[in-house]
Amino acid sequence: DPPTGTSANVIYDFDKLDVVPSPKEGLNKFREKLTKVVRYPEAAMKADIQGVVELKFIVLANGVLEGIRVDRKLGGGLDEEAIRALKQLNSPWNAGKYQGKAVSSHYTLPVSFKLD
Repeated sequence: DPPTGTSANVIYDFDKLDVVPSPKEGLNKFREKLTKVVRYPEAAMKADIQGVVELKFIVLANGVLEGIRVDRKLGGGLDEEAIRALKQLNSPWNAGKYQGKAVSSHYTLPVSFKLD
């Protein structure tokens, strides 16, 4: 392992990047696909839980997502469903860039849950 503090193990904050990470197919297409794989949990439907689950993860310099966790919870199984759907998509990402180099960085993804 490289010593602490080298660029190899630094994880950049989103606002420090020159180019932010993004799904390779584009954010709109990615969101469409995510919406299609999300299944509204029965418990959340019955309890009429709606809103936004915020997922936080790291987009590694190679575009792989790591450390997916819930940053803002809704409950009713929606938090777990947001994570499951993101993992199921397994979409390739473009890494964020800092000074022209691909770097690992934090990313926050809102996942909306709305009942018709």
